[in-house]
Amino acid sequence: MATFFVLEDGRIWGASNGVFDHALEMIAAVLEPDEAGRLLADWLLGQRCEVMGPGVGYLDLRELTPANAARISRAIGHAYKRACDYRGDDRLMPLGLENFALLVRMTEAVERGEPPELLTSEAWRPFPTSERSGPGWE
Repeated sequence: MATFFVLEDGRIWGASNGVFDHALEMIAAVLEPDEAGRLLADWLLGQRCEVMGPGVGYLDLRELTPANAARISRAIGHAYKRACDYRGDDRLMPLGLENFALLVRMTEAVERGEPPELLTSEAWRPFPTSERSGPGWE
């Protein structure tokens, strides 16, 4: 069992249950407040290990609608900035915040078009998917 994010190009960010859940919470908190953003935020909060079970949390942006994947990618940097400003949660301090910074660097590497193998969490390699998840596919 593992807890991880898969970005649009297949690179993978692994995290502990608590860091994964907090990352989802921070991302959900900074999503646009329109209807699509609220639906996505509610869905994200339902993907936490706290809800799904320890070690089974994952978020694969390739399975989301392109619009929702883009929303989350944009929100990752904003969530990290907010986490840096908010130092009251031990789940992101200090190792969790450093791990969240890796997710930000990975997202930036995707935007630059760098190969996924250059920056991914240790012991993780990209894998294919054809699944669809989250709101907006109907």
